[in-house]
Amino acid sequence: MAHTDKVQKALEEHSAANIDEYVQTDCFNEKVAERGGRSKPSDIPAPKVEWPDNPVDPVQPVYEALKVEKGLLEDLLRLCKTADEAGDYALEDVVETRFLKKETKHVKDLGDLLQQCARISKQAGHGLYHLDKELRKTDGLTPWAHANNPDNTDRLLEEATSDLKQTALFPQ
Repeated sequence: MAHTDKVQKALEEHSAANIDEYVQTDCFNEKVAERGGRSKPSDIPAPKVEWPDNPVDPVQPVYEALKVEKGLLEDLLRLCKTADEAGDYALEDVVETRFLKKETKHVKDLGDLLQQCARISKQAGHGLYHLDKELRKTDGLTPWAHANNPDNTDRLLEEATSDLKQTALFPQ
């Protein structure tokens, strides 16, 4: 029974994470329909890569995932350009604010993860253990992701410079 509960909990967490993607897709379809367009979704092909068994090397699978995310980013950029050329600035704004910013963050996070994977591939067992430990601690989120969020830039800058106000250079 305990194993079934764990599977159920994991399934619920996975479903909750995907709800946001469904909402985003529905929002996009509504905006396109409002403007008299029609949405014709297509499949995103699965990367044709297998995890090597010995030694475990995550570089190629992460690189393939990055290529898929970059393809999605390029599609969004083309959509923004098309909306701009057609004079549909409302659609361009929706795509930029709701999708482009988020996809850019995904590409940046995967690029950083790829860099970490390339770095740890030099010490396959030891490096992979530590990266896996770090990712498990943050529930699969890259620990450095908060620094890649453009919305956090002001907060991060304030945190970095907070101790400067207490130096002799800036007496209060």
